[in-house]
Amino acid sequence: MLRTDFISTAVCYTEAGLSVIPVRADGSKAPALKEWTSFQHHLPSEDELRQWFGNGVKRGVAVVCGAVSGNLAVLDFDSEDAFIAFGDLVVEHGLQQLVSRLPCAKTPAGFHYYFRAPEALPTQVLARNEKGELLVEVRGEGAYAIVPPSPAEVHPDGKPYELLTGDLCAVPQLTAEEVEDILSLARALNRKVEPAPQVLRVTGDAKRVGDRYNEQADVLTLLQQHGWTVYREGRDGNLYLTRPGKERGVSASWHEGLRMFYVFSTNAPPFEAGRAYSPFAIYTLLEHGGDFSKAAKALRQESNTQTASRGGVTEWLQQHAVTFSELAQTDFPPIEWAVENVIPACGLTMLVGKKGIGKSWALLELALNLAQGCPVWGLPVPKARRIAYIALEDAPRRLEERRRLAFLEASSNALLLTQWLPAEQGGREALRALVRELGVEVVIIDTLSAWRSLLPQTNGRNVWQEEHAIVRDLQQFAMEEGICLVVAHHRNKSASADVDSIAGTGGLSAPVDTVIIATRSRGEAEGVFRVFGRDVPEQELAMAYTGTRWTVIGDAREHAISEERRRILEAVRELGEASPREVADVTGLPYGSVKHLLLRMAANGTLQKSRDGKYSIHRSPHSPFTGEHGEHGEHGEHGERNITTTRNNTTRMRVFTAEEAFAYGG
Repeated sequence: MLRTDFISTAVCYTEAGLSVIPVRADGSKAPALKEWTSFQHHLPSEDELRQWFGNGVKRGVAVVCGAVSGNLAVLDFDSEDAFIAFGDLVVEHGLQQLVSRLPCAKTPAGFHYYFRAPEALPTQVLARNEKGELLVEVRGEGAYAIVPPSPAEVHPDGKPYELLTGDLCAVPQLTAEEVEDILSLARALNRKVEPAPQVLRVTGDAKRVGDRYNEQADVLTLLQQHGWTVYREGRDGNLYLTRPGKERGVSASWHEGLRMFYVFSTNAPPFEAGRAYSPFAIYTLLEHGGDFSKAAKALRQESNTQTASRGGVTEWLQQHAVTFSELAQTDFPPIEWAVENVIPACGLTMLVGKKGIGKSWALLELALNLAQGCPVWGLPVPKARRIAYIALEDAPRRLEERRRLAFLEASSNALLLTQWLPAEQGGREALRALVRELGVEVVIIDTLSAWRSLLPQTNGRNVWQEEHAIVRDLQQFAMEEGICLVVAHHRNKSASADVDSIAGTGGLSAPVDTVIIATRSRGEAEGVFRVFGRDVPEQELAMAYTGTRWTVIGDAREHAISEERRRILEAVRELGEASPREVADVTGLPYGSVKHLLLRMAANGTLQKSRDGKYSIHRSPHSPFTGEHGEHGEHGEHGERNITTTRNNTTRMRVFTAEEAFAYGG
């Protein structure tokens, strides 16, 4: 039933238990009230309705969804194609009788179905297309819907709202099962599905356990063992399933070609509506409570048992070996970085350095800047990540003082813990909860020895054996959870900047994915970060250290050479003309290095070499060091030097500042 005058319609809707508000007739679809949210809690009075709709001003009519209107919900289709596709599913799954009870309206851009639910529904998107554009949503608590007979002026498209079937003064009350049927069918239109988070990598397998299971598993049998039933095969070739505890209706679909399980129902634990699950994720959730590590271990054990029963070694080799031809055709995903080219986003990274070198300062910057997506140590950060900094050797006050001294911004995206649960009190479970429940992507532990003190002591093992087991366990945890785990560890007394400098033995680095060894002489403002590992390019980074912050200043080898050149240039300038031996004596540099660099500096025009093998500052007419040419003398107008270099009969002109020319020396 729909009256033609707005005041009568508004009164009818209100008497039917719908909260009504006026809408502007200016194409904005906005309420014609300064404040409308109070009508989410009570119905308007008749005087208010007459004031809104009986004053001669053209207005549209909207009803407030949710509890105030008897748990009213509006199924909103944003296009005619989505509405037609929903109708096809209704017919295919035999729900015509249910849907025909619902009032239906044509909106300027799509269609509405109206119904009441047993409980107020949240407003939520139900389906998007491949591009992510909205197809269907349900308007519930906190939302309103413009309804017939609102005029064309309300909508920017300039088209009216028309009631096609039913009566908005008699919106039907549905059961929980009927609501689930309708919403599940609408979700079946979704083409933009979020995959369920999962980690499939299992260290040591030639082919990952999860991948093998995804390819080979009989998922339908597994689902049926847990109470799911196949409802029907759709026209699209997909199988539609009904959740446990329900006799009919669409709760999810299985896409054999994609090997993916799409869930529509909000009442199908442990699965979430609107997500896609691989076979391995299904197995893990149903059989192992969501613990991917346990699931992988169980599948490996089952595979080994089956292999042994089928005849052992040959079967195992056939199952695990891969040809290099197959490997060459594998499309490996690009490495994802937490810190560009230095710290991968997945795996275990160990920062190693002597006590007092500044490791904790480096980790503090890593935690706070990575949490905000800012450069770390002067290196690019692809994106911000949620951080947990477990600083077991510091107190909160000290860390806050350090943050202020280092001028680092505080971030709510970085969690700080200065204490941790011992293993027997749930330390491992708490670490997993950081990742799975709090969304942490990077865990920083300072230090390994402090972490070791929280773990049970194992009789019969020495310190190295215990730490090696701990490191291996942390690496497996990082890979299983798909996170970046950074651990600080002390160097031993070795002068080497190699794996042998890691306290205990070089073998301790074996389970680690990436190692960063920090070196710096006491009192020096510069140091080196040597980086090496499985996926990172091996590199030595020259680092400046201010006492609170580390910053990359270049490649360590190039930086060292530049410093040597500067010292050689100063010596030659002081001596006027000198042999390699004299320069070596003045600079204290190795004779071989001095001789090599003198030859290079002469070749590129920085120095000139006499017939008797001595070197001096180049005095050619084009030399920037003569001070005899040019209107502005040695440094030019802006203190710059034009350095002409000749190599392979090609003359190249480079412009340096005076400071750069002196420091670099060509």
